Amino acid sequence: MEKIPRFTREVIQTLREDIDRALVPVKEKYGLDILTVESVLYSDETFTAKVTGDVSGDPEGVLQVIDARFFAMRHGLPEDILNREFSIRGDVFRVMRIEPRNFKYPVIARCTGDGKVYKFSVDQVKQYELRKAPSE
Repeated sequence: MEKIPRFTREVIQTLREDIDRALVPVKEKYGLDILTVESVLYSDETFTAKVTGDVSGDPEGVLQVIDARFFAMRHGLPEDILNREFSIRGDVFRVMRIEPRNFKYPVIARCTGDGKVYKFSVDQVKQYELRKAPSE
């Protein structure tokens, strides 16, 4: 194993991937729908990661899907917008959730290339073709 001299973007990306892989057995053990690293803040010497989990059958998760469908219908987006993908300048983004209370940037998507989470306005998302994500 190689010692990390300092945290860089590349090192953080590698760590994030390793942590996500390490979380898979925990996710399966406890029957979670989601257990993943959401965001990482770092300096040369330290990093902080936000880990998000979602319980299977959690009513809040069901409400999130219902809210997303209602929001999408009201704004002319596909009803099944969650997990759909769109491309911007060669980067592919997958819609993770909709935050209806965030009027300016309600569409939250993760870049499949670097794993970072981004916020988009409805108009930005409408500019790009939303397609179903390939099965994992």
